[in-house]
Amino acid sequence: MIAQYENGKRIPKISTVRKIADALGVDISELYDSPMRQLAREVTRDHIAQTVDAINAAINRRIETYSPDEDREYLLSNFDSVNDEGKQKIVEYSEDIANNEKYKK
Repeated sequence: MIAQYENGKRIPKISTVRKIADALGVDISELYDSPMRQLAREVTRDHIAQTVDAINAAINRRIETYSPDEDREYLLSNFDSVNDEGKQKIVEYSEDIANNEKYKK
């Protein structure tokens, strides 16, 4: 069973890990820097890679289907859907962006 834990084939219950740590006279955290921790890192890396791939795919779809006219209609729709205070905020935000050198044509 220990060999299976070490090889990452099985994951012990926390109570089992505590017993092993006690028997070895070590802190439980020392046992978690093992294949179990490596597996957690791999899962995290895989999740991050999948998320990045999904974001890139969404960006590429947006680039491929970009239409300035649709964006203009979308902005006008948003503007029309808010109250006067919201409209003022949209105007302020657009002025901030338009006056920012980073976004100038």
